[in-house]
Amino acid sequence: MSLSRNRTLIVHNWRLLIADPAPIVITTLMPIVMMAFLQGSGRAILRGSGFADASGSEVSVPGMAVLFAFFGVAYIGTSIFQEHQWGTWDRLRASQAGTLEIVLGKMLPGAALMLVQLVLLFVVGVTLFDLHIRGSLVGVAIMMVVSIAMLVALSMLFTAVLKTANQLMAMVNMAAMVLAGIGGALAPVDALPDWARTIAPLSPAYWMLDGFRAVILEGRGVEATFVPALVTLGFAAAAAAVATWKFRMTDVKVWDQ
Repeated sequence: MSLSRNRTLIVHNWRLLIADPAPIVITTLMPIVMMAFLQGSGRAILRGSGFADASGSEVSVPGMAVLFAFFGVAYIGTSIFQEHQWGTWDRLRASQAGTLEIVLGKMLPGAALMLVQLVLLFVVGVTLFDLHIRGSLVGVAIMMVVSIAMLVALSMLFTAVLKTANQLMAMVNMAAMVLAGIGGALAPVDALPDWARTIAPLSPAYWMLDGFRAVILEGRGVEATFVPALVTLGFAAAAAAVATWKFRMTDVKVWDQ
């Protein structure tokens, strides 16, 4: 593996990623708008649950941040599908870069962008929506990193098993709404129907938000994130294992949007 090739691929893919900023802007601004709409309902739910001084942002900010981070799963997948559309994927395969270098070149810029968006949304939550992080900031950082690891693995899984860009976008949208919704992104899990509460732990979003809730709302220390972080990484490892098994550089991907 060549560090210079890795650097070149990462810079190149970063430029491709930000060449069309519209999806990035939308997935950054929309959660901010949704935070404003959902803060009031979040406040009512939390105060009804015994958190008398809650502002509501303790659930609306991490909830919207995680929900729209799931939409960011498309960043990595679409960059690979576009290479097939442009006819440059075969050129990458024919270059001196190995499979791992090419995949890392695609993964790392997308992961960096998702992490920047996640941090930005929490900063906006603190500055505009009265978000008070009562517990460990290190715990918040840990949950951000493991959440991005999970989403990158999910992106590679979708890219490995799906054949068209339309399939990719449909799966990303479904994953965002179903997994994040059941996991408590739209409303706290305690406020969901009984059937949803039963299956909520099957969603990685449940564990992401459980870790954020422990430090942000309950004011606990970094140790409270260990179990949610490990479970989230378990989901990531499972997705990465399937992606590694199914991914083939010779697979044909169709950009049919």
